[in-house]
Amino acid sequence: GITMQTHESFEHDPGLEYGVLAPEIAADNMAREMAKEEQPGPPEEVDLRLRLEGGREVVARVRPDKVDLSEYGTLAALPEDLRRLAGQLRELEVRSTALEALPAWVGELSRLEVLRVGVKDFLSETCPIRELPASLGALTGLQTLDLGWCKGLTALPATQLL
Repeated sequence: GITMQTHESFEHDPGLEYGVLAPEIAADNMAREMAKEEQPGPPEEVDLRLRLEGGREVVARVRPDKVDLSEYGTLAALPEDLRRLAGQLRELEVRSTALEALPAWVGELSRLEVLRVGVKDFLSETCPIRELPASLGALTGLQTLDLGWCKGLTALPATQLL
């Protein structure tokens, strides 16, 4: 069976200092706590104005470091507002049947590490992008370029680093 002990049943060891930590352990714990306090939460969200197929405009609320526009399946163009996020944007995802091209200014997104472009449902939708801008080669930090189901894409720009 299980035996429960209460604080009265513990023997006191006079050789131990209860409630006092060794200085190096206390300093380590304090440093850990301070680091937790200094860690910022997720960045404050920003609004992006999006133009959808047919000229309809909507506003999307997104994180400036990870922009996921995949729920806007008829996005007609990347929003110009992305340019002001160039110093923060690390991940960009777009799934659209109406996005025919990436703009030349995509190369200005200097901190971009992940770029995903395609469609949501590859079985019934077609990605209309045929070519990529040469400025994509300026994205030297790009680690992932996912062009899933852009079947009409025939070549990467000559400047693209693979």
